[in-house]
Amino acid sequence: MNHSGLLSQVSTERIYQHVLSLEGERHPIRTPERLEKAAAYIREQLASVIPAVRDQEFRVTGWETPFTNIEARLGNPAAPAAVLIAHYDTYYRSAGANDNAAAVGVMLELARVLAMLPEPPPTLFLAVSLEETYPTIQLKAFESAWECMVLDRELRHTSWETARIMARFWGLAWSSWKQGMMPYSDALATAREQLQQSAHLPDNVLKHLHGLEALYAEVYQSSGSLGHIGSSAWVQEAMQTKRSLGFAICLDEIGTTNLQEGSQRMFPGLGYEMMRLHKVEPEKRIGNWAFIVTDANSSQLGETFCRHCAASEIDLPYAYLPMPLRYEQILQLNPQALGSDYAPFWKAGIPALALIDTAAMRNPFGHSMADTIERLDFEQIGRIAKGTLATLLDPELR
Repeated sequence: MNHSGLLSQVSTERIYQHVLSLEGERHPIRTPERLEKAAAYIREQLASVIPAVRDQEFRVTGWETPFTNIEARLGNPAAPAAVLIAHYDTYYRSAGANDNAAAVGVMLELARVLAMLPEPPPTLFLAVSLEETYPTIQLKAFESAWECMVLDRELRHTSWETARIMARFWGLAWSSWKQGMMPYSDALATAREQLQQSAHLPDNVLKHLHGLEALYAEVYQSSGSLGHIGSSAWVQEAMQTKRSLGFAICLDEIGTTNLQEGSQRMFPGLGYEMMRLHKVEPEKRIGNWAFIVTDANSSQLGETFCRHCAASEIDLPYAYLPMPLRYEQILQLNPQALGSDYAPFWKAGIPALALIDTAAMRNPFGHSMADTIERLDFEQIGRIAKGTLATLLDPELR
């Protein structure tokens, strides 16, 4: 089967059915049974097309039960493998269709399509857990909020005043942290101090904020301590066992589009002039493009991916940011750019590409129960799947 023939085998209907099966909160604290059910579904779907499926169990400090990454491999086991990675856990109180069932659906569909080849290119399909949170820390944060009556047991704010204060607090904390590398607790302390200068804080809220500062002391979000735990565990094991890896493609929060002018915002400090564009009209600010990011070690991968996406048979609008920095530099200058499962690959020096839809810069429903399948653009997801498939097939990367 030729290249074009294989692209035609990608079924957006199958991707839709995967998202339909996975949609719903999949969180280690609130809904661990749904997290396990999602893992079982992914394992079953991969095993239906690939004989060898492997669970990697990993543990986090202070948590009794292990968590699971699921992988399946096609192709020559001795050759360097490409890795297609997507996380299957969700943020708390999130339906998780865009984040990240759509990406898992693409991964499962591409496993099916590539398994049709008599000699598929060496490829690892990897579904990871705990991209969103470090459960031990988050549970302690919840317990503080419950004790101080900031949140109820459904994680709803106990009053409108509390909701407004906490929204302001997290906005200030994020703003402080993004301005430079600092312990996360320092960013929280700075936000609390700013709030106290502008308004009186109720005693229960103030107690909770002090508790958060103590909890997050010396924890850096960008280091992997608060996110992408499963992928960090997988890459660490791969390095220790000297697995031969060629490159990685990380899909996270794909498939949200908005064709209204003005619907697209931009990340602070980032402008269109810093990116390479295909069918993007910056002046209209229409949110219909995929955001592609690579580090200094991944430029060939980025160029190849973009070339395939721009081809007439795929024609995916994109904005490509080739960062001329390596992991250590990004960690120092812009740690927010290390926010998903590609970061451990960059840290290990493995070429990796991130593809997202710009998350909150376009999608107001992320990390909420409104992140449902009806809000996804499956034509866009289909184009992303085909661009990813074409890149996995490209002999120049092998």
